[in-house]
Amino acid sequence: MPTAPASVRFPCCRSREERRLPHLNKFTPIFRVKDLPAALSFYTRIGFAIDFEFKFSENHKTHYAGVSRDGQSLHLSTFGENGQTNTQVFVTVDDIDALHSEFVEAGLNCPAPQDMEWGQREMSLRDLDGNALRFAMPI
Repeated sequence: MPTAPASVRFPCCRSREERRLPHLNKFTPIFRVKDLPAALSFYTRIGFAIDFEFKFSENHKTHYAGVSRDGQSLHLSTFGENGQTNTQVFVTVDDIDALHSEFVEAGLNCPAPQDMEWGQREMSLRDLDGNALRFAMPI
């Protein structure tokens, strides 16, 4: 079947160069949390650094914050419009067993990694609001 010239094809069928799409630099998930200071304590315990905290004024408590580890960012929010609790993010890692040991040494109840039939070794760690960081590496 002949291919139509690029000028005739639908925009969704053109190559990235033909469409001149902007480059997506990074995704930053937002986890909804109920108690932001407790969430920040949890995430710093597992090796994240606090990048910023937002509050409306000095008289208000913090409502939104950003944390990061190894160049990967996660935002935490108490704002209702920022989703629901009990969600998850999939994170690829280079040594899941070392990460598991790190979490156990920090006193966290983290299930051991398991080999999955789809060729990955995985484990999940839930925060205080039920949000999960699902870690994986190829077997």
